[in-house]
Amino acid sequence: MRIHPARVMFDYLSVSGSLEGRFIEHVAHLHEHFANPIEIRNGRYMPPSAPGFSVDFIEGVLAEHEYPNGQQWKV
Repeated sequence: MRIHPARVMFDYLSVSGSLEGRFIEHVAHLHEHFANPIEIRNGRYMPPSAPGFSVDFIEGVLAEHEYPNGQQWKV
């Protein structure tokens, strides 16, 4: 989920002050659905370049996956 980088940044800046021993899940197969995919460099999330959580979907993705009428549910 796209909110993970915000959680990582919050933990680093406001809680632990360290990246040592910090781990968080990355679901790589979902990046294609977001308007601003996560950037990872050297095993670390990069902060978004724009304000907000960067959780905007590409137009039409939600309709395509809507159950039961979305194209992804048709056999």
